Amino acid sequence: MKKIIMLVVLFLNTTSISIASENKEKNNQEVKTIDGIIAALYDVISGPAGERDWERLKFLCKPSVQFNMVVKNKDGKNLFIGGNIEKYIQSSGVYFLKNNFYETETARKTHEFGPIAQVFSAFQSSSEQAGKPFDSGVNSIQLCYDQERWWVVNVIWTSETEENTVQENF
Repeated sequence: MKKIIMLVVLFLNTTSISIASENKEKNNQEVKTIDGIIAALYDVISGPAGERDWERLKFLCKPSVQFNMVVKNKDGKNLFIGGNIEKYIQSSGVYFLKNNFYETETARKTHEFGPIAQVFSAFQSSSEQAGKPFDSGVNSIQLCYDQERWWVVNVIWTSETEENTVQENF
């Protein structure tokens, strides 16, 4: 019986090491290009209701990354809300636990200058994969190329309004 338990434990450890190694290689590949890191950023926040892979999000970002948004307050005036990655995880995580959330990129404008890049990424958000959008807008994503890979250093987003449409800007 002890031999069977030891074999099961050994198998599970080997399997988890293999899966962890595959995930690490996937993560390493997705940060090699701007396309890869942007796709990974959308992928990590999208999915059915439940926990997100926050370690993967942290892997995509420099520790000092900021996640910010500009929303309209009840008086129709712009309101800046910002914070670090932990604040983003805490606030968004509560919503993601209870709600399906899928965000897809619909258009992109990228400007690169050596090791830095500015990506304006138009998005649509829905509660079902390929479902009717409940929100659309633009993510402004700043990246830097450091240590042989791309890193997210800042994200700021805002939703589309009647006065400020994605179509007019893309």
